[in-house]
Amino acid sequence: MKKLSVFLIVVLMAVLLFAVTAAAVTISTSGTYYLSDYGNGETYTINPGLTVTLVGSSSVTYTNVAIVCQGNSAGIKLTLDNVRINNDANSGRTPLAFWGGSGNELYLVNDNYLFAGFNAAGV
Repeated sequence: MKKLSVFLIVVLMAVLLFAVTAAAVTISTSGTYYLSDYGNGETYTINPGLTVTLVGSSSVTYTNVAIVCQGNSAGIKLTLDNVRINNDANSGRTPLAFWGGSGNELYLVNDNYLFAGFNAAGV
């Protein structure tokens, strides 16, 4: 009985650990993506050379979200449309980052809010 109890506790802990771990979304095709399809706790990695629109909602604020644009010489054209991200409870979590390269373009459509965690930049 004791072994079964220990086993069940370990399984429960593993399930809870995976339930709260941030997920990763890799965007490798140009197009429009809706944050509502993914939710909170996501890291969106956008590959180089793409034209991507991320659509949020004026009534929904996402938390613990990061958008990482992996640029190179091709650059990324990113449009944020009603994207609301509040990472103030996540120390060091930047909502939007452009890494490397040149020729990146950022377009803001409607109301967008990008709040970083402690010790992190908003963009």
